[in-house]
Amino acid sequence: MASKQKKNNKDLFPERLRQLRVMKKMSQEELGQLTNLNYNHIGRYERGNSRPSADKLKALAEALGVTTDYLLDGNSDNAARVNLEDQELLEMFKRVQQLPQEKKESIKDLIEAYLFREKIRKDIHVITK
Repeated sequence: MASKQKKNNKDLFPERLRQLRVMKKMSQEELGQLTNLNYNHIGRYERGNSRPSADKLKALAEALGVTTDYLLDGNSDNAARVNLEDQELLEMFKRVQQLPQEKKESIKDLIEAYLFREKIRKDIHVITK
């Protein structure tokens, strides 16, 4: 019974990590470089397949500009450290958090696809200069 209750109390660390990384316009590889972690580890953390050690968690929090408390439990007192200047975008993210998980995943995929497209455009622009 206790394990069932634990499953219902969903761990939001993976989702929070991914949202912060996307908001900072970083790829998993870029975040990995900033934290001295392999991008595969970042992916495992975001999928919830693995948990970072305390020192890795601290490095992730520093790279994302939040506290470890915010990464782990979403403590709103620490949420103010998230540097998101566009209030309208912040409100949109808050509304997205209320959606069912499959809808959130679709939105994350759309954002990732758009950011990837922009990166390719930038790379092409640099090459053709």
